[in-house]
Amino acid sequence: YPLYIGTYTQGWACNEKKDCTSGGIYRSTFDATSGTLSPPQLVATAVNPSYVAVHPSGAFLYAVNEVGDFGGQSSGSLTAYRVDAAGALTEIGRVSSLGADPCYVSVDHTGRFAFVANYGGGSIASYRIADDGTLGAGASIQHTGSGPHANQKGPHAHFIAESSQRGRVYVADLGIDQVRVYNLDSADGKLTLNTSALGQLPKGSGPRHLAFHPSNKYVFVNNELSSTVTVFAHDAVSGGLKVLQTVSTVPTGFTGANNTAEILVSADGKFVYVSNRGHNSIAVFQVDETTGQLALLEATPSGGDWPRDFKFDPTGKFLLVEHQKSDNIVVLRVDRATGKLTPTGHELRVSKPVSIAFMPVSANKLMHVVTFKFKPEATTPQIDAVVAAFRDLKQKVPGIQELSWGTNVSPENLNKGFTHAFILSFGSDKDRDAYLVHPDHVAFGKLLGPILADVFVIDYWAQE
Repeated sequence: YPLYIGTYTQGWACNEKKDCTSGGIYRSTFDATSGTLSPPQLVATAVNPSYVAVHPSGAFLYAVNEVGDFGGQSSGSLTAYRVDAAGALTEIGRVSSLGADPCYVSVDHTGRFAFVANYGGGSIASYRIADDGTLGAGASIQHTGSGPHANQKGPHAHFIAESSQRGRVYVADLGIDQVRVYNLDSADGKLTLNTSALGQLPKGSGPRHLAFHPSNKYVFVNNELSSTVTVFAHDAVSGGLKVLQTVSTVPTGFTGANNTAEILVSADGKFVYVSNRGHNSIAVFQVDETTGQLALLEATPSGGDWPRDFKFDPTGKFLLVEHQKSDNIVVLRVDRATGKLTPTGHELRVSKPVSIAFMPVSANKLMHVVTFKFKPEATTPQIDAVVAAFRDLKQKVPGIQELSWGTNVSPENLNKGFTHAFILSFGSDKDRDAYLVHPDHVAFGKLLGPILADVFVIDYWAQE
């Protein structure tokens, strides 16, 4: 399962030890059989690409650049990348985030709009995504207000994402102790505040992120400054939020400094997970699905210092936890029956990791399309023999998911004399690479060579 890692490269996160060595955005692959991560590969050089989000198609990736000056303005930026078949990133545009220090980016389920939360600027912004993945001009909304904590001198938008209800976007603002609900205009992507759906947190809580219960009946908010989780009853019709419970994320008796960072709900809705920076643990809560109330089961050591973002792998069997201060991503095993976590002993070293974004599983089919131009003297029996040998590869070479042969080449290639195409699909680029050097594929190439005039190859990720 390919994934991308957002990091800090400079600034406040690096000043403590002056030990930032990250170059930008990294790519790795997670093996859900062994629970291991492949060595990180730098795929985009960038400044503070702290939070990353992959387009639902898997064809594009968006990263905030968490800085306070862009183009001479008090703003960060949002960068768009094209994802190629090998997972490499090519920058296709960069725009202002319309506020300083953007810390969160998400994409709606249609892939037509991107949303950004600006921590320093205390604002949010929405953008239209063009068919080629580039970003249009953004529209911003400025929050106002403050809170009693020293870190609440002004608004600090920290999370923004579309709800599972669709058509609504939820924002957690750490500086004003509020969860705000916005209606999304599906035509232009503009956001309008739903004034009747405000979620008010206890003063000084500092709401950072939120997560929806699969039933859509509850919203769980982790409060950074008070090390708590607040449970809201969620009205799916109006979007309204009503506080049901607030519970600590650290065990009774712990008196050290702590701030929460991320919150996730298990796919079955039975468990809630929160990262504790300071206690350096993942708090595991059991959900009473009748009332939405939480009960702390355990606070499992996270395996590093200052756990920030964490993500379930696509199978739900593992939790990948990023540690900003110890520069590692730790893999924990998830007991899906009890919700509890255990160490696997596996980790990945990356400087100042902040966020993880898996490629969509629906886009994890790598298409390998080879279009041929045969020599004029190639005979029908020769071409038929090549086709038969190609079809045999499905049984001979491991890793091929699908295989087909046709004459449906593009008009452009048809005009150049290309007439036939082989189409294969693989579960990963590793399987594709193994296919290319497999002895039976090499033998097939020798059979094809004498009648081949030219070849055109394209690889791309496709949806199932």
